Amino acid sequence: MVAWQGRSSYHLRYPILSIIFFLSLAAIDPGPIKGQTAAVIGPTFFLLWIAFMCATLVSVYLDRKTKYYITNTQIITPKANLLAQDLVHVRIQSSILGRLRRVGNVTFDSRDGRSITFRHIRNPELVKEAMSNGGIDKSPSFDPE
Repeated sequence: MVAWQGRSSYHLRYPILSIIFFLSLAAIDPGPIKGQTAAVIGPTFFLLWIAFMCATLVSVYLDRKTKYYITNTQIITPKANLLAQDLVHVRIQSSILGRLRRVGNVTFDSRDGRSITFRHIRNPELVKEAMSNGGIDKSPSFDPE
């Protein structure tokens, strides 16, 4: 039974940064830059912008592909999973900007020292709620705080 499922919530961060980067290029006054230096700087910035756009597309694709699951027996990410019975602690970390956006990271710590992190999750408190309401099989030493 799936108690919670979600994915990263930062799908628009790189496209917005790409637009800002492009607008900042357009705002640069090339007046003081003359001759061969100007001929090198313009194309270099344009190539950097193209590289940034490619990185943006790859990032958006990978963000959309990454999904996280909590079942009544496991915590599952694309790269690893933990048994719910081995959990000892769940932590929520959020930056100041993240708290304003209600976005944070949820880290699950296990008995054997491994941990799994759900990155950039919208409403991370709902993950803890889903764990307690979803009938997660917890160890006696489990600490949700």
